Amino acid sequence: MPKCTVPMSACGSSQIKEFGYDPATKTLAIRFHKKNGVGPVYTYAGVPQEIADGMRDADADPEKSVGRFFGEFVKGAKYSETG
Repeated sequence: MPKCTVPMSACGSSQIKEFGYDPATKTLAIRFHKKNGVGPVYTYAGVPQEIADGMRDADADPEKSVGRFFGEFVKGAKYSETG
């Protein structure tokens, strides 16, 4: 698996450890929490800026959930999982 070069930041989710977005390549990178150690980074290609902004907004708002946003707008969507 190629190394992810998308800069990522920690988030306050119980499901997602950190995520980042590269607008030049429209790549969303996500690392999930793992019980023992650090989990792999999953990347999703073709993600529009609005989705990355929505992830950041969900992380910044204590009334929202980054994991729920991911499940609703990224997981199972048309984006190619490359990780």
